[in-house]
Amino acid sequence: KWLLTPSDLSAFYTRRPDVLAPKTLSGVPSATMPRREGGIMRVLEKLQPLSLLGLRLALGIIFFYHGYARLIRNSSEALAAFSGLGLPAFVFYIIGTLEVFGAVLLVMGLLTRVTALLLAIEMGLLLARVDVPRGGIYAVHNYELPLALCAGALALVTTGGGLLSLDAATFERGTKS
Repeated sequence: KWLLTPSDLSAFYTRRPDVLAPKTLSGVPSATMPRREGGIMRVLEKLQPLSLLGLRLALGIIFFYHGYARLIRNSSEALAAFSGLGLPAFVFYIIGTLEVFGAVLLVMGLLTRVTALLLAIEMGLLLARVDVPRGGIYAVHNYELPLALCAGALALVTTGGGLLSLDAATFERGTKS
């Protein structure tokens, strides 16, 4: 059996697999047991560009669908519902435009952090002004989509578009160490 100490777990999560040595019940490293060289964490870390691409695509599709519906398909109905919130009409068009063009930028991975920040702010304001006051904080079914979109956008703000983005090909080329 292996006994893991807090320092072993710390070494595992700080990407120092050389420190992890299998231990016997006495706590002494065993020479006969193989060392773990990164394990599943290295495999998962190599999948990060694909997961960021998937996140960008998912957010882009959802934002495009809702922005397009606001601006083109049900514009008059959506504007009437939006004006009931007490905001001027031009804010409706700004939000729709941000969602449509922001979605395209997210899918391409261009200006990902800025676009995701603007979309996260939009979703945060939507949560604070509309969805949570409508049903209270415990009515999660009223605000689960905006909350998930806000969290996904914030994840892109902090991580960027990843290696499979136009940002990586243009802006972040010289910053890799």
